[in-house]
Order: sequence, then structure tokens, then C-alpha cells
Amino acid sequence: MLSSTERKLYGRIGAYRQHSRHSPVETTAVARATFLSSFEREVDPDGVLSSEERARRATAAHKAHMTRLALLSVKVRRERKEQGLPERVEDPSALRRIAGLVTAEGGGGNA
Repeated sequence: MLSSTERKLYGRIGAYRQHSRHSPVETTAVARATFLSSFEREVDPDGVLSSEERARRATAAHKAHMTRLALLSVKVRRERKEQGLPERVEDPSALRRIAGLVTAEGGGGNA
């Protein structure tokens, strides 16, 4: 069984190999397009808006989403500092637990 450190190193090796062979822009194009189109579906689920208005609203929804993430990040860093914990979290499940606490306190969730 691999340790957490070994898993991270194998993942890092794979990422470096992939980036040495392919452009990250190319390898993430489909994911980025899908992510951005989700905002278009959010603001115009019935497809009734003009393409210009849908794009304008989707851009605003995307900015709101990214701003919520920034706010959550600030709250998590503050919470960790107050608890005397390191700023960086190595265990993703720990970050999700912290984020859940912040959301429950009134912030960071979908508003």
C-alpha cells in the first residue's frame, strides 16, 4: 500500500510528464468549456435569452462564483489562523470539513 507521500509524488510525476508532452491549454479545453457553459445553463435554463444577454449574464455568474470562492478562502485561512493551524491543508477531506463549517456559519455556500 502506498503512503500519502508516495501517492502525491506519483501524481506529481504523472502531471509533469503530461505537461512535458502536451499543452495544459489543450488538455483542459473540454473541461474549461464545460465549466463555463454551466453558467450559461444556470442563467438561461430554457434558452430564451439572446446569445449576447446569455453571455453577459454567464460572465456575471462566473464572477460571482469565483468571488464566493475567494471569500470562502479568506474565511478558511482566518479560521485556521485562529486555531493555530497551518495555512496549507494537505488532506482534501480536512479542507472540505473546514469549508462545511464556514458554510454553516453563513458564508461560502451558494447564495
